[in-house]
Amino acid sequence: MAATTWRRVTILLTLSCAGFSSLRAQDRPKVELPAVRFELAVDGELTARIGDDKTLHPLIGTAAPLRSLGSGGILATFFSGDLLSKCDAPDLFERLGRGADTDLLRAIGRKPEPGDAAHEGMLRILAVRAVQLRGLKPALGVLQRVLEEPEPDQELLAACSEAIAALKGEPAPSLAAIRAPLISMLATVPIGADIVLSIDVARMPRGTGVLRLPRILAQAQMDRVREHLDADAIASEWFVSGLVSSVGSGAAGYCFARQLGNLRVDRIVVAVNVGADFNEQPEVFVTAEGSWSRARIAASLRDLGVTVEEAGDAIVVDIGDGQKLRVRDGSLAVDKDGFREPRGEEAARDLAAALDGEAQIALWWDAKAPYPEEIERFRITRGALTVPLSMDEHLRLTTQWLTPATASAVAGLAGGLGRLLETMTDDKDELVPLTEAAAEMKVVRDGVRVDFDAPLPQADLLQLAQELFVRGYSGGK
Repeated sequence: MAATTWRRVTILLTLSCAGFSSLRAQDRPKVELPAVRFELAVDGELTARIGDDKTLHPLIGTAAPLRSLGSGGILATFFSGDLLSKCDAPDLFERLGRGADTDLLRAIGRKPEPGDAAHEGMLRILAVRAVQLRGLKPALGVLQRVLEEPEPDQELLAACSEAIAALKGEPAPSLAAIRAPLISMLATVPIGADIVLSIDVARMPRGTGVLRLPRILAQAQMDRVREHLDADAIASEWFVSGLVSSVGSGAAGYCFARQLGNLRVDRIVVAVNVGADFNEQPEVFVTAEGSWSRARIAASLRDLGVTVEEAGDAIVVDIGDGQKLRVRDGSLAVDKDGFREPRGEEAARDLAAALDGEAQIALWWDAKAPYPEEIERFRITRGALTVPLSMDEHLRLTTQWLTPATASAVAGLAGGLGRLLETMTDDKDELVPLTEAAAEMKVVRDGVRVDFDAPLPQADLLQLAQELFVRGYSGGK
């Protein structure tokens, strides 16, 4: 979710607590949240209509400049696969009034025509995502016919192949190969980095529907706020703004893809210099490889009013706090003045050895670097997470800690995870698979190293995560 969304929700929560904490909800009639519907303009822009109000509200990501996201928002929005895969596609079509199964099948089967706008192809891909998330097996026939079309769009082809595999209960098809060797990317990491994180997105499970969770959580927050408000407050501008942002977060991937193209990230490396301690702003360096057009991004950013500079084969955007975004075709970097001197390939070899190349996510933390005092006794120096691509594989985490005593403490805490989850699940049948998987987890300690091996919960992981998110926010209710 973009940073502006969370800021609005935070404001709503603050206002509600300050202004309405003395009121008792049971003393007022319950006011339901107004329905939020989407409307699609000819040029593909999405807007929201609240209840019967004729006003159209722009969604988050439609017109806000890139800099409004901040570096954290950029990481969350762009560096996790292709943009369209992060849409809550079923919710988007339902709010457009096109959510019936027949509507989705018709959208998938509609072949492109001369003069079609670019967003039409994106909606076709999103319809494929929607039937996949719904588990709509009758869509298998139309999905297969798309694969047989002459010269199909490659992004549509990949989405259909993934959806067919998911609907048949088969492993996901092979994901995109990563072009750049890890060591060549690590060579660009600044010398002063204290922490380095490598994520091979192309070898991870697809992020289809991942924005469903932030949207559901944001709407749960709005619903909690609504319990303390009357009808006039709910109709107010500040509440409507927060409601549009919470709902619109599920469509942010489409809004950005319409502006920038459906860019995809295959690998990302993040380096951080925490400074003398954790009380100052850290310096962050990011490099990524993937698929996108520098010219398309430059044109789109200029349309949004963002100042874009040309620097050889790259464009440069000032994103605030002294950070610069540098974009080339298929590669980019986020750096900061004074934190840019690369270590080179020779020095990167030791770093590559610390970052397990077999794992999709790997972390290195310099043992001499500052560490938060609150968790100093749990000082980690390395971590490598192997994420399964099918439900039959296991999640594997290899960790290395500063001392054997720390490793022993971590192993002991992990042993009590099953009991902790039991207290969280109570009599919730839908959470039982999580407890069962935790009970089967194996923990092995060898000196400063602790390895974890756990099966995946035999359940719909998206629904399971949704239950945990909402349950956690509501205090277990």
